[in-house]
This record gives sequence, C-alpha cells and structure tokens, in this order.
Amino acid sequence: MRRLTVLVLLLILLGGVSSVSANETRQGDQCVIAAEEVIEDDLFILCRTLTVDGRITGNLLGAATRAVINGQVDGDIYLLAGQLDVTGQVGDDLIFGGAVLRLLPEATFSGRDPSLMYLSLSTAQEPEGQFPGSIIGAGYQTQLDGTTSGNVNYWGSALQIDGIVRGDVEATVGDSNSLGLSQVQAIRIPFEWNVDLLPPGLSIGTSGQVEGNLRYTGIGQGEIAGQVTGRTEYVQTVLQPDLTAIITPEQQPGLGTFLTQSLREFITLLVIGVIALFVVPRSYLSPARSLRQRPLRSFGAGLLSAVASLPALLLAILVALLIAFILAFVRLETLLMLWGIGASTVVVVAVIVLYFLIFFVSRALACLWIGRWLVRVTIGDDNSRRVALIGQGVGCTLLALLSPVPWVGLSVNVLAILFGLGAMALALRMWLEQLRGIRFNQPVRPLDYDKLMEIARKNPKRVPPPPLIELPIRPPGLDNLPPGFTWWDDDPPSKS
Repeated sequence: MRRLTVLVLLLILLGGVSSVSANETRQGDQCVIAAEEVIEDDLFILCRTLTVDGRITGNLLGAATRAVINGQVDGDIYLLAGQLDVTGQVGDDLIFGGAVLRLLPEATFSGRDPSLMYLSLSTAQEPEGQFPGSIIGAGYQTQLDGTTSGNVNYWGSALQIDGIVRGDVEATVGDSNSLGLSQVQAIRIPFEWNVDLLPPGLSIGTSGQVEGNLRYTGIGQGEIAGQVTGRTEYVQTVLQPDLTAIITPEQQPGLGTFLTQSLREFITLLVIGVIALFVVPRSYLSPARSLRQRPLRSFGAGLLSAVASLPALLLAILVALLIAFILAFVRLETLLMLWGIGASTVVVVAVIVLYFLIFFVSRALACLWIGRWLVRVTIGDDNSRRVALIGQGVGCTLLALLSPVPWVGLSVNVLAILFGLGAMALALRMWLEQLRGIRFNQPVRPLDYDKLMEIARKNPKRVPPPPLIELPIRPPGLDNLPPGFTWWDDDPPSKS
C-alpha cells in the first residue's frame, strides 16, 4: 500500500500543481528555444522534439517524445517525455514521467533545496554530476554516479550507486536472479533510447558512498562493495511460502528442491485450469480449441502479443499522464485529483491482470492443449468435462516436471506462454468479430456431403445436424394483389 500510495502521488504531481499556469504555448514537430531567446513567463509545450538553448524565467511544463535542456529554466520543470537530457541550469524542482531521464555532468540546480521526482523506465545521474536536493523515484532502474546531497527514496527493480549520497538511502529493489532484464530489453528494442539496462537488485560499487543510513528491501541481498557510514538494514521479501522448508527441513538442494518446485508449478497451474473449467468453461475452452486447430498461427499471434503488450501498456501510461497535464493546464484541480487516482488504479489493475494472463493463464491453456492431445491418442476424447480435467492434470504434470530443469524449463515455459497467449488473442479476435456481426454476414458455404458421409461412417456421434435453410418470403402473386393496384400502363381510375 505504501508503494501504491507513492505512485499515485507521483502521478498527481506529474499532472501539475494548481499554482502552475502556462501563459505561453509552443507546439509542433520541432520546438526550439534559441540561445538568444528569453521567455518572460511560464511555457507549456506539446512537441515531438524540444530543445531549450535559451532561458525560461518561469516554469516549463508539457509533453514531448524527446527533450534536451541545454539552456536555463528559472522555475520548475514538469515534463512528460520519452527521453529527457538535462545539461543546463534548473531553478528548482524537476518532476518527470516517461522512459529515460539523464542528468549529465553539466546539469546544475540553483535552488536552495530542489527535489527530483520521477516515474520512468531508467534514470541516470552521470559521473561528476551534482544534485543538491533529495530524490524520490520509481521505475525499472536508477543509476547514481554523481553526488546527491539529500536523501534517496526509490521503488523499482535495480538501484546502482557508484557516486556519493550524503543523506539516507531507502530502496525497494527486485530479485537479481529474476528474468526482468530480458523482459525490459524487449521494450527498448523499437525505441532509440540511450539506456544500458542494469541487472535487478541493489549494487553499491567500490567508488560508491552512502554517508547516511542504508535500508533496502528485496528478495536477495545486494552487492555492497562501497562504504556505508551509517547503519545498514536489510529486509528480506518473501513472495510466497517456501515449501522446501516443509518437505525438506534442512532445505538442501537436490531431489527435495526439484520436487518442491515441481509441486508448486503443478498446484498453481492445476488450480487455475480447474477453476476456469468450472467457472468459465466456454471462455477457457475457446482458446484451447483455437490452439488445437491452429497451433502455428497461435504461436505467431502469441509472439506478436508479447512484443506489443508492454509497449502498449507504457503508451497507455503516457496517455494518462498527458491527460493529467492537460487538466492541470486548464486548472481543473478537482478533476485532476480524481483522474490521477482513477488512472493510477486502472494502471495497477491492468498490470496485475496482464501479468496473470501472460505468466499463468497462458501456461494453463498450453497444459490443457498438450494434455488433451495425449489423452486423445491414448484413451480417446469424447469432448466431456471429465476428459478436459484429465488432460489438464496430465499437461500440468508434464510442465511441472520440466520447469525445474535448467534451460529446458525456461524454454518450455516460454513456448507455453507464447502458444497460450496467442490462443487467447485469436479467441478474443473471434469474439470481437462475432460481436460486430461480421461472421453472420458472410455467405454460407455449401455442404460437402461426401466428407460428411465419411465422418459419419468413422464416428456417428460427431456428425453435426443438418443446417436449417430459411427460404425467402415469396411475394404475393397476381391472385393476391391488394385492392386498387394498377400496372404502369393501365389507365388510372376515373375521379368521377
């Protein structure tokens, strides 16, 4: 709840502050504030690229795909951008939302106690950089190679400190053994972002110093090679109960660990599959049917969906932030507050649902597909729920036994995710087409009676019933003409 509250507050702050009002606007493909140009007021921008070489005496707020601050901004910066590079002078706070934020060594902050707040994929303070205030941020990674005079509060996956932090550091980081790096790597491929992805976890290099206290939370301990002057406190996060301690009390690697991981995978996937078969059988069996009939097409759709899902989620977040900027610009404070809370809640729920569908439901579908195929070739399949449950159990057992095997388990799980995700995408597309009525407007194909008789001879139970042919309503004939009807060449009835 604490992390969610901070993210909500960051989103509201990124939307703007009621005291900020922009009296000059720049918009277009390329917005350039020339070196000799001075804007004696606040500036609102909505541009593809923004370059500030001159001076802005007020605040700078708006959105751009790429922004570079080489000049001087006397006030605050509230910016939504794909990438922001700061090499000039900032008068006070910098509040950023987007993909990449870089504070280069030439960047200076002239305020007495400025703040840096951000929600980004990557934030980096270059070596020899100076930041005189405190940092509050959230995202995938943060790299501090310069000097930070205040405290650092960070929530994300990776935090690397090779510079000096004169205050306290409090961080929540990810697991250094997770696959987060490869997942985020897929996000930056379509974009030209200047970012080198860091492995998850906390890392304080040999040149890193924390002059205050260090308190961090994570699944595993960080690598602390530098100096921490104050107290170091580590809080371990356990995502789920350790069944190894129940099965093997000494928790030694070997057969007990293998069986524990297999049992965990089997129970998780089987529970999801059984609940889906009893609660939403049609919605669950429809993707499985698509996977059985078109496996290669499902794999292609799954690969496309996996590549597009994370950038689409990031784009949705950027659109939500842009709407917040617009609400702040027109000074609708109450609506801005409601939008910030609502949008943050929707984003958090969307991330949870997307994570559950990709990493759990898709694999359960793949287990049902493989399990039913094995059941069909051994004892037969009568399309009953009993056979579906047996197939679900067989498939979950097979995947659970392969998951703990190094490299093999990872490859099998990736393939299961792609096949299952593609089947869900194809089923969703079919449902949308039926909702729009496209399929009902297609011409009816003639029946292949020879093929139908062949199916009837092999398996009489699988023969579908004959289609109902609706004959068009025949128009009335000459004997049923309405009273007063005349042809074009007949004389009209006399008025007398």
